[in-house]
Amino acid sequence: MKATPIDYDPFADGMLTSTLPATEAQKEIWAAAQLGDDASCAFNESIHIHLHGDLQPDALALAIERLVVRHESMRTTFSPDGELLCIVDSFRPEIARLDLSTEPDPEAALRAYCVRQVETPFDLEHGPLYRFSILRMSERHQVLVVTAHHIVCDGWSSFVMTCELGLLYDDLCGRAIRPLEAAPAFSEYLSFLRTQDRAKSRDYWVQQFKESLPALDLPTDKPRPSFRTFRSGRVDHLFDSDLVAGLNEVAGRCRASLVVLLFSGWMAYLHRITGATDLVTGMPAAGQNASGIHGLVGHCVNLLPIRVAILPSMSFESLVALTREKVLDALEHQDFTFGSLLQSLPIPRDPSRIPLVPVQFNVDPAGIVTEGFSGIEVQVNNNPRSFENFELFLNLTKVQDGIRIECQFNSDLFEEEGIRDRLREFETLMAGVVAEPTETIERLPVVPSDWRTRLIDTWNATEADLDLSVHVHEMVESQCAHSPHATALIAPGTVYNYQALLDRVNRLASALQRLDVGRGSLVGIALERDADMVVAALAIWKAGGAYVPLDPDFPPDRLRFMIDDAEVRLVVSTSGLAPRLPLEGVSTLLLDAESETLSEMEPIAPPNTSRPDDLAYIIYTSGSTGQPKGVRVLHRNLANFLGAMAQRPGLQPQDILLAVTTLSFDISLLELFLPLTVGATTLVASREQTRDGAALCDLLETSGATMMQATPATWTLLIESGWRPSRPFTALCGGEALSGELAARLIERTDRLYNMYGPTETTVWSSVHQVRKVEPIASIGTPIANTRMFVLSDAMQLAPVGVAGELFIGGAGVSEGYHNREDLTRDRFVMSPFKDGERLYRTGDLVRWRRGGTLQYLGRLDAQVKIRGFRLELGEVEAAMLRCEGVAEAVAAVYEAGPGDSRLVGYYVARDGSEIPAARFREQLAVFLPEYMLPNQFTQLDAIPLTPNRKADRKALPAPAQAGAERIARVAPRTQAERALAAIWQDVLSIEEPGIADDFFELGGHSILAARVIARLRDELGIQLPLRRLFENSRLEALAAHISTLMKLAEHPVDVEGSEREELAF
Repeated sequence: MKATPIDYDPFADGMLTSTLPATEAQKEIWAAAQLGDDASCAFNESIHIHLHGDLQPDALALAIERLVVRHESMRTTFSPDGELLCIVDSFRPEIARLDLSTEPDPEAALRAYCVRQVETPFDLEHGPLYRFSILRMSERHQVLVVTAHHIVCDGWSSFVMTCELGLLYDDLCGRAIRPLEAAPAFSEYLSFLRTQDRAKSRDYWVQQFKESLPALDLPTDKPRPSFRTFRSGRVDHLFDSDLVAGLNEVAGRCRASLVVLLFSGWMAYLHRITGATDLVTGMPAAGQNASGIHGLVGHCVNLLPIRVAILPSMSFESLVALTREKVLDALEHQDFTFGSLLQSLPIPRDPSRIPLVPVQFNVDPAGIVTEGFSGIEVQVNNNPRSFENFELFLNLTKVQDGIRIECQFNSDLFEEEGIRDRLREFETLMAGVVAEPTETIERLPVVPSDWRTRLIDTWNATEADLDLSVHVHEMVESQCAHSPHATALIAPGTVYNYQALLDRVNRLASALQRLDVGRGSLVGIALERDADMVVAALAIWKAGGAYVPLDPDFPPDRLRFMIDDAEVRLVVSTSGLAPRLPLEGVSTLLLDAESETLSEMEPIAPPNTSRPDDLAYIIYTSGSTGQPKGVRVLHRNLANFLGAMAQRPGLQPQDILLAVTTLSFDISLLELFLPLTVGATTLVASREQTRDGAALCDLLETSGATMMQATPATWTLLIESGWRPSRPFTALCGGEALSGELAARLIERTDRLYNMYGPTETTVWSSVHQVRKVEPIASIGTPIANTRMFVLSDAMQLAPVGVAGELFIGGAGVSEGYHNREDLTRDRFVMSPFKDGERLYRTGDLVRWRRGGTLQYLGRLDAQVKIRGFRLELGEVEAAMLRCEGVAEAVAAVYEAGPGDSRLVGYYVARDGSEIPAARFREQLAVFLPEYMLPNQFTQLDAIPLTPNRKADRKALPAPAQAGAERIARVAPRTQAERALAAIWQDVLSIEEPGIADDFFELGGHSILAARVIARLRDELGIQLPLRRLFENSRLEALAAHISTLMKLAEHPVDVEGSEREELAF
């Protein structure tokens, strides 16, 4: 191949004899290495070879020199722009020699030395790109450390080098086994690449990824950084010989290689821990093998992104057959580089991730079997890398006692302990394959036995001796008997001690029984937030009935549905509220009108007719069909809940709990009744006070309240109104996710903060967590008393710790189900696979266990969301939107405006294309939906974006502020730096002159073109800019501003210390 001219430095050591064009793969590595030292070190390949015996170090050093002479890649550097390989003819490698035998711990010193090697970057322009060290461990133990940059070396090359080095050493010692043939030149490989039909391969790979590109979200232990990092750790795990023997048998049965079988198992495991059915994993392929140039040392590897579609119900044997076909096809088309493929695909740029293949799966050739080194015991080991390009890199090596899995992992994403768990889970799955190769993917075991015990039993050991036969009103009676004159209830205009409260309850209960209220009766409560609201609930229970809260602010249509669905025949209300309610055919008990009659009644307790399994209340929650659904909660459910809350978070008789939640929201049961069951005080805030932050602050301060429960929205309202308690205070937060920002503000202001979690169907709260510090994802804690929680897959299999799954809740809080909805009850309340006779409620919530035994809430699995603490179905909101005049299409979606700021947005399309003002739309919608279900913002669209399946594409909906906005007009470059940068972009990207708001990557840029921009800036402006600056400032205006600063500093240098000196290098 003809050499290419280059501006060569004659004063440099060595003699340049030729240059060759870099391969596309080498150019891609070169560009990636320009992101910084960490990125470059991620390409450091390093091994250490233990040599036990009578080794001659001088002969080994001479063998290394001869090895370097044999192979061009070991004498190669790169041109400043990464386009050319520069091959030096005369080059003698420097070989470091150290004596570690005098160290207190030679093995520790060896490990530290290897770490320094992998953490020391190479200079790709000046070289050398190989480093050799001979370390003396003892009289008969030497270690050879070889480190090279991946741009001139690959796994196959390590195999070739090790074998040849042993033969060269034996030859120098007079023990030659066979002569070495002349080493192939790298130009032979370049010639092979030129003969390949790259167009055919390109078509194959583009066809593989023509559909929407899959993204793999691995379950990480740490929050993902905004920008991709490279810091790495390594964990090794052994598949023992018995397991490997079993896997070989299965491979033979499947007519596949062991490599394909293991790769299939890894893909199955990735499916089980991510839930993804469209998976891509990178598999390196050795170009030396494909080209037939087996003795070549150099970078000849290509990363093959193997895409496999997994059906959870398919058998493992079927997956192996599918995967084998995919791997063979990929190998047949391996000459089209991964970087070229990325440039051919419309991959959205995400600076926090490597595109397409966050996971790589590699098999080392035969465990690097060595030749030569006669009389020397040889052991070859890969050095762990301190930096890694991939999130996970699995390297499988055959060893004497099985297969060693070396797992490099990004340590900014994963903990070492977590990776150990993952590898054990992979082994569990492969052992399951050996036991039953025909098992379906979704049912293969992944949880090791010790973790299974922990997940099922240890973390659910919540048995508590609570009396579930006692009713709430009986608990209040008990407190009255103990402290009749203690203050029980404070409400607007009213203060009751326990005796006065009980007298009022007894009178009303007797009146209700006279109106035929008894066991099974459902009585509506439609009252203001006052003392009578509490009295009415207790009286209905005491009369034997159950209550149905009817919020007077709800739309009449919704209230009418609830009344009819629950067959409410009596509503407790007032003369002022009753006319606002749809009460046709319903009897009423108006407390103000009957006040005199009630006061004249004897406060004699009526006979208690209800039982623990009787209904306590029905609360209606949002339903996906457009109508709310009623949840039936029993007295024993409520008794367990209140007993558990008395234990944790706990409440003392001297406490005052401020109640701020509407009776229609089930968390009100804690606020209204927990204090009354332990001898404390319930303080009821008026409707007006609950909506006014300043008024709520005043009430908290003047009332002496020591505890309050509220949703994040209410806590935020309170804090923004200047609330800072002047006494010890406990805050309970629940109803929706607790953001880190709000947690920090509450921790600062309170003595105790609890994050509460639970669906209405399992009786208010099911888990509790005391928040002592801010966490990236707030924990929802551990199950309350007599409650069991399981994180399961779609196939009802245990999800491993750290892996997301649906939360199922069992125990004493599980309610009876949905009123008049047997179909929905059967769907959501299922039998437990872990305990005979136990019912579990499937929450639809996505959670995961943490290693410490607490749960994290990750979101919803369906279209159900929580806004301001209220659970609602997006389908119900959408159904109501479609009832509005002139609306043809409607979609409701949640928009995250900021941490803890979730907003409900209504998107709609007009039937005739006319404009529907948002204010008019909201006014119409308020007829059908309560206030809490109304979208915060409305956005009219020309059309709703659709997925390929013709469903609403929620991810493609515009941000509310951007919807309908005009496209940003192009603004021409104005400053010297903007004009210079625009000219470079125009040339490199082959486009018309860009505007200052244009984004490099949106204009078609990628990493190699970015590296060219950086080179042009250096050559034309004298600016040495780190490549990552372009990734961090990809808009022309932002990057030009940075360049302008550097240009000014170049004209007027200043003393810059520390990290800034590195950033401002010219």
